[in-house]
Amino acid sequence: MNHKIKIALALITGGTLVYLSRKMKNSKNKPEIFTGEDGKVYQKDETYLTTDGKMYKNGKEVHFKTPEI
Repeated sequence: MNHKIKIALALITGGTLVYLSRKMKNSKNKPEIFTGEDGKVYQKDETYLTTDGKMYKNGKEVHFKTPEI
């Protein structure tokens, strides 16, 4: 194979690897954001209470037992 072709393929491969590694690195640093039923934005592991008295965490309803008075 011609040396010019080998060098071109090596540069393309190296550039692709650098691009993909940067893309993967940036996607890991994004914080997870959830939108509640009330339209507000909440961060990951943040617990919030809606107006109807339901408790949510990470976009899912949290069920817990409360003592009755």
